[in-house]
Amino acid sequence: MVKETRFEPGLKLARHKELGKHLLGEFVPPINIEISPSGTCDAACPWCFYRQEEATIRGLDGCLFRDSRMEGLIEEFAGMGVKSISWTGGGEPTMHPSFPRFAEMAHWAGLKQGLFTNALKIPRYNPTFFEWIRVSKTNNPWNEESLRILRQCKTLGLCINYRGIEDDQLVKETLELVEKLDKLKESPTHTTYLQVRPALKILGGKTIVEIPKIEHPLLKITDYKFLGSGSEREYSECEAFHFAPFIWQDGDVDVCGYHRKDKLFNLGNVYSLGENGRFKYIMKNAPKTVKVLDNCQTCCKLNAMNSMIHMMRQLQDIDFP
Repeated sequence: MVKETRFEPGLKLARHKELGKHLLGEFVPPINIEISPSGTCDAACPWCFYRQEEATIRGLDGCLFRDSRMEGLIEEFAGMGVKSISWTGGGEPTMHPSFPRFAEMAHWAGLKQGLFTNALKIPRYNPTFFEWIRVSKTNNPWNEESLRILRQCKTLGLCINYRGIEDDQLVKETLELVEKLDKLKESPTHTTYLQVRPALKILGGKTIVEIPKIEHPLLKITDYKFLGSGSEREYSECEAFHFAPFIWQDGDVDVCGYHRKDKLFNLGNVYSLGENGRFKYIMKNAPKTVKVLDNCQTCCKLNAMNSMIHMMRQLQDIDFP
């Protein structure tokens, strides 16, 4: 059986020509931008990055991204060659009152879009604008009506943050739901799946959870997260943010979504006046690397890309014998 690598960001990065240019010292625009438009959420999941440790990472600050800045920002992305946007949190992205308009603007700007959502509310946005929508299991039941509507998108994934064998029954029940949703897809090229990944600790905490011993054709287990969540990194400098930076609801442009309001990980703010608030200016003036700290998120979103970049930089000879 051929192993599917749907969730391997390092391999995805290696497929983009921007990586080679970056390694040669050229400025390249980010490939993907993660944006948190909302600092509010209608769920209360104890495993959420922004609720753990008494909400130490202040992603749920109640702020909303300024409507007046989003349109120009999307134009900047398209103009500089950004390929895609991942709408994420912070909070629940779709709780921003203008989210349907944001998604439409990005669509007409030619940007591909992905969405991380809990889908607890009936969607007010057009699911067909998205390449993929990943719905996370919360402390509430799945909203099956919402999921049926979202099945219109190209790739619909349900996601469980797995805490151990106590979640096996939830996995099996959700697979039954995924089977039903898969029958609703409008094209044989569309994909429906259940992703199972470990529920990770924050602030550098290690997580040891065994990979669930469940098999199903629609089950996608994020192996590298299970394997990497309890191990040490093989690099000491973070560099992958050049390809996938994070923008918060208050305009902060950060290396990632795990060091909120830490100056060491802040690149600028798109609300700043003049040139300093231009996204291209912020990225062109970003540091080459940022030092990895002990409290960096274990197996973070940039981890696999950082590992790939690190291996590329260690290669002494690119020529074959």
